[in-house]
Amino acid sequence: MTIRYDNRVAVVTGAGAGLGRNHALFLASRGAKIVVNDLGGAVDGSGGSTTAAQKVVEEIKAAGGEAVANADSVATPEGAKAIIQTAIDNYGQIDILINNAGNLRDKSFSKLEPQDFDAVVDVHLSGAGYCTLAAWNHMKDANYGRIVMTTSAAGLFGNFGQGNYAAAKLGVVGLMNVQFAVQDGKVYLLEVNPRASRTSPFVSKATGRPLAKIAARCMAGQTLKAQGIVREIVPAYYSVKESVFPFNKFPAVDPLLGPEMRSTGEVMGWDDNFGTAFLKSQIAAGVSLPRGGKVFVSVKDADKAPIVAPVKTLVEMGFSIVATRGTAAFLETQGVPVTPVNKVIEGQPHIVDAMINGEIQLVFNTTQGVQSLNDSKSIRRTALVRSIPYFTTLAASVASVQAIDSLRTRELEVQALQSA
Repeated sequence: MTIRYDNRVAVVTGAGAGLGRNHALFLASRGAKIVVNDLGGAVDGSGGSTTAAQKVVEEIKAAGGEAVANADSVATPEGAKAIIQTAIDNYGQIDILINNAGNLRDKSFSKLEPQDFDAVVDVHLSGAGYCTLAAWNHMKDANYGRIVMTTSAAGLFGNFGQGNYAAAKLGVVGLMNVQFAVQDGKVYLLEVNPRASRTSPFVSKATGRPLAKIAARCMAGQTLKAQGIVREIVPAYYSVKESVFPFNKFPAVDPLLGPEMRSTGEVMGWDDNFGTAFLKSQIAAGVSLPRGGKVFVSVKDADKAPIVAPVKTLVEMGFSIVATRGTAAFLETQGVPVTPVNKVIEGQPHIVDAMINGEIQLVFNTTQGVQSLNDSKSIRRTALVRSIPYFTTLAASVASVQAIDSLRTRELEVQALQSA
């Protein structure tokens, strides 16, 4: 079923290009009458040109829709009222408001001067508020209204960044927690919370900067520049954060990660060598990586080629490799000595039998699809119960090989963070 917006009037701010234009064209294609607002593309907010908005209006009209242009600023109460009044004057109502206006497309967040940030707040935060207030009474009287806060083209595609855009849209000064998800190469912003996260003390230790104190001073009115925070900190060492999970306390639970927070704590590994830093993080989390023995490898098709090099490194260290038939066949074509082993569904003796018998010292198991996840549940559970190190992503598997190399070739040393 196609949702229609016939006889509805929509105001889209910042609609002269990018996502705002897309919103305007989409709503118009579904029957809505559109007020296309845009200042004319001026990054400093001065604007004053109807050219960008008028071009979108012409696109809508060419497609058979109705639209008018507006070049007032969202950054003042008067400008916002004028934008909404354009809808009332031309169409007698406003039903949908999309707050999309953005600015400072040519500025990265770290380069913002105080006046630049003020402009961001004026447009992204105050502008959305002014337009919402101006539209609210009309919507209230009509007993209908839809108000949308959306990412502007400046926020999504510029150097400004999704997280920084969210900070400006919410008016956050200080720390905030952002959750992203990446799927098929696309980044999705899940949520933004105006608070610190458990990552804050980790980053403070990794960079030697007390983030909570710095953020508190910002909230009290002291700028980052005044505190001497003028550039990105790039440490000369590696810091690895590892989560600690309570899966071993819940016998029936599949130790599989998802979007929910399941960790009960976090630890940190620090060193000037990445493999050693990762090794320290595993030791702190209670994971004992092997110096030798047998490694079970079963990876999804996309991981078969990139897993070859780390597996060959393990063979050079003296490890022997066993793998499910599909993975084993591929590894053999790459010159890796490997012994095939049955999956659980293929019958005994299978991989779980080998794990229970103490024959497996390390597990690499990446999966794809529901069936594959279900088939490998017994492997994950057995590894957990038997305290066999297991890694379910390609990145972690590769890192574990580097850690094992460090375990065999480097002496572990302790150094105070304050001395870095």
